[in-house]
Amino acid sequence: MNIQSMADAIRFLALDTIVAAGEGHQGVPLGMAEIAATLYANHLKVDPKNPAWPDRDRVVLSNGHGSMLLYALLHLSGYDKVDLPAIKSFRRLHSVCAGHPEIDQEAGIEITTGLLGQGIGCAVGMAVAEERLRAEFGAELCDHRTWAFVGDGCLQEGIGQEAISLAGHLRLGRLTFLWDDNHITDDGDTALSISEDIPTRFAAAGWHVVAVDGHDIAEIDAAITAAKSDPRPSLIACRTTIARGIPRLEGQRGGHSAPLTLQDAAEARAARNWTHGAFVIPQTIYDDWTKAMIRGQDAATAWETRIASAPKAAEFTRRMRGALPQNWPQIIADVEARLTASRAPRATIASSGDICEALETVLPELCILCADLEAPTNHKRSRTAFGPETRHGSYVHCGVREHLMGAMACGIAAHGGLIAVNVTHLALCRHECPAM
Repeated sequence: MNIQSMADAIRFLALDTIVAAGEGHQGVPLGMAEIAATLYANHLKVDPKNPAWPDRDRVVLSNGHGSMLLYALLHLSGYDKVDLPAIKSFRRLHSVCAGHPEIDQEAGIEITTGLLGQGIGCAVGMAVAEERLRAEFGAELCDHRTWAFVGDGCLQEGIGQEAISLAGHLRLGRLTFLWDDNHITDDGDTALSISEDIPTRFAAAGWHVVAVDGHDIAEIDAAITAAKSDPRPSLIACRTTIARGIPRLEGQRGGHSAPLTLQDAAEARAARNWTHGAFVIPQTIYDDWTKAMIRGQDAATAWETRIASAPKAAEFTRRMRGALPQNWPQIIADVEARLTASRAPRATIASSGDICEALETVLPELCILCADLEAPTNHKRSRTAFGPETRHGSYVHCGVREHLMGAMACGIAAHGGLIAVNVTHLALCRHECPAM
């Protein structure tokens, strides 16, 4: 496979689409093309022809304004719902290729990431779900990774630090952030508003950190390989040039989202020696993308064979489908009768804890997230805390991180297999609202 050509296909498909739409955020797809192409070509485990396969890797575009990076990847990889007409409908009403990704897992869009930082918070929830389900059902049914494309804005938002801190504490080793370190935000150079050493911030929180040239495919590939073998969550800091390939805008503030012209497209083609017309991708490049997907297709086929004889297959399938137990009406009637036998006044938070306790054995997919209020909310009770040595635990100590807790619940729901219950005081739940 020619990964550089695969990267340039991302770059020019995004460029042509944004020019045709009249607007978009070209900085991300043009700057992260080599990063994304390397991940998909050599490492990612997905099957575009079976997009909702439960044991697929999850990819989250946290810098969601750069959505043409994701749509180009999905189109080139062969997701049926992201065909060329869908690409050409970018940013139009009801298009699967919305300005910011929504959620359409049949199209390969795992979860919405409109608010910067929301995506990495969701990714932490997805990584928790994968660890918990692997502990319950074994690696033969659940054995995948979570990848997040991350921008400077994601790491400046407060939820970003919450995600870094908790993921490091929980040692979510199957979570990798690919940071588009281009030193540019909408206002200009990041030095206008931030001077901290971001990789050191991750390292202090217990992450594996490596810095690479974000346009050097060999360096990127080696860093991803190292991340996969490290027990800690990983940050790959990819130094990139925003809007790479457009002479007028690359490395500049305008590279973020300045309107593009046909002249920009022509000059980019000359600069990158891309001789193909608008929306034209050579069949040889499509063929390379098809070859890159064989790894995931083979993994999906092997997984189907394993689950066919797995002792816990029925329960795993029920959970991933989001179905309640067959006798659910009777279960909930019994719980209601037991908890309402006494007419004595009971605080609502205490009643919530009673319900979660009553459901612990009959609804094992419950995952209680609590923001440092174990004693006053009393939801932990007999539950084991989820942690590096207790992946089967169904109670997650989130610390004083309500915003992250809200985003994690979204990620857990999008992942599937668990039902998140977030616990905090009514006043403090306002911190969760941006994640909902």
